Formats: sequence, structure tokens, C-alpha cells
Amino acid sequence: MTRAGRFADYRTLAGDSCELLLPDGSHVDLSAGSALSVDYGETARRLTLHQGEAFFQVTGDSARPFVVKAGPADFTALGTAFNIRLAGDRVRLTVTEHSVLARSSAVEAVVEQGQQFALGDGATAGPRAVDSEAETAWRHGVLVFRATPLGEVIDVLARNAGWNVWTPRSHRRYCAWSSRWRSRPRWRRSECTGKERPSAGA
Repeated sequence: MTRAGRFADYRTLAGDSCELLLPDGSHVDLSAGSALSVDYGETARRLTLHQGEAFFQVTGDSARPFVVKAGPADFTALGTAFNIRLAGDRVRLTVTEHSVLARSSAVEAVVEQGQQFALGDGATAGPRAVDSEAETAWRHGVLVFRATPLGEVIDVLARNAGWNVWTPRSHRRYCAWSSRWRSRPRWRRSECTGKERPSAGA
């Protein structure tokens, strides 16, 4: 786990996912080997996905935008549910309900329901139509890859199975992989490992 991830508010071990209920009623499914920090203030709800993957179901609050930082981008919920996967410096957003504003130093885009946006490795992809159920199937113990960069596949499998696989950087970036795996995650409905959950008045 990265240094920042070790000090995150919530983190999971390899193969061990969990569900979070945030102070505003929003829900987060945190995937295996992931780390998330939460900073709720009076004017904004800011979260940082340090590594791994998470699915967010956001409770509306027009006075406090819900913003997730992941790698090189910020994602602002526009009344929505969405998934973010961070693998190295590559981040992938999939929107399952409503829309999300994706913003980085180089690009800004509104990603609609059923679309995906990817950023990293010096390139931007999307928004483009995807099968959002397949992209979020990890929540049900299934890992689906469709022309996914090999490096991203290795990252996901390492988080879910605890594998440590080395491949040349050139292979990780340019080789694409398609497959389907059953991960059988160990879901815990209690808090993830980490600091105490922020209070409702935070």
C-alpha cells in the first residue's frame, strides 16, 4: 500500500472489501486493497481515493459539493452514483446514475450515465458508452476486463488476490487484456480498517 494509503481514514486489505456509511447518508463500497480519506466541511464534501477502487452512491446537498480526488483528476457528483478505479497514474470513472463532472489540469468533461472516462499514461479516453454493470461487477465478486491495459489488470488482480506480479513498463501500458474472473470478496458491513469515522456533525 502507498504511504498516503497507509494513513488514510479507511483502508482494506487484499481480498477484503467493505461498505461505508458516510455522515451525510452517502454510501461507499470500498474494493479490496484500497484506501480512502474523507474530509467533510461546511462548504464541500471532499474525499481522496489514494489507491484501488470505490463505488459511490451520493446523497444530494447543493450547498456542499461531493468531490472525489483520484490521481490526476477531481470528480464532482451531479446527483449520482459512480465508480472510480485508480491504478498507478491511470484513473477510470464509470457513471451508473445521472452524471459526474471530471476535471484535471488538461481536460474537463461531463460524464453521463452509462459512460466512462479514463485519464492517465499521457492520454485521455472518453466519455464513451460502456456496460456499467460489467464495469462495477466487482461489487458482486466478479472481475470483468475488456481491452484493459495489462498494468491495470495486474493492479486489480493484486488487490483482490494478493498477487505480486512484475511486468515491463512497456507491456503494462500497451498490452490489452480481456477476461472474466470470480474474486469472491470478503465483504464486511462494518467500518473499514483505519481512523475513526467522522462524526455526523463534521
